[in-house]
Amino acid sequence: MDAVGFTKFFGGAVKSAMVTYCPRERLTDEGYSDDRLFVDIDPAKLDLKQFALEVIPRYIEAFGGYRAEFYDEQFAEAAYEVREEPGRIVYSPKSKEHVNLRFQVREVMPISYFDELLCRRAFNLTPAEVVKRVHGKVEHAYLLNGGAYLVGSTRALPFEEAQSLSEEMTRTLLG
Repeated sequence: MDAVGFTKFFGGAVKSAMVTYCPRERLTDEGYSDDRLFVDIDPAKLDLKQFALEVIPRYIEAFGGYRAEFYDEQFAEAAYEVREEPGRIVYSPKSKEHVNLRFQVREVMPISYFDELLCRRAFNLTPAEVVKRVHGKVEHAYLLNGGAYLVGSTRALPFEEAQSLSEEMTRTLLG
């Protein structure tokens, strides 16, 4: 068995981690019923290149994810109202427009993965077409586990630069 553990790899880089799990009998084709893995890291204490090119892909393959995003927390602060409730953190979109994360992509994050179905639903493209479209605009773009894995940069970017990269990637795929 091949496994990657958080603490052994990350050491002091992980600030917090949270897993959410939806009982299988309640699964729907809506993004809100998805299982989620959130990891808050300190990029100054992490080899981001290794994380982007080795660790994230292994988690995508291990969990069979349909979507993965790695981004600065300022992206979430710009898009969501965050409030703490007993035992959990609640993210409410600032936009009142309903977005089903299994069908739509509003913003392509600096490091993103989209499985084949999401590529077709969100971009009306195959994963190979997604990879081809962003080629030359990102550091790495390749097929992974039947989907498209996009790495805009393997460097920790200042937020403004990461936001600009995200906007360019989004325009390239969404028009």
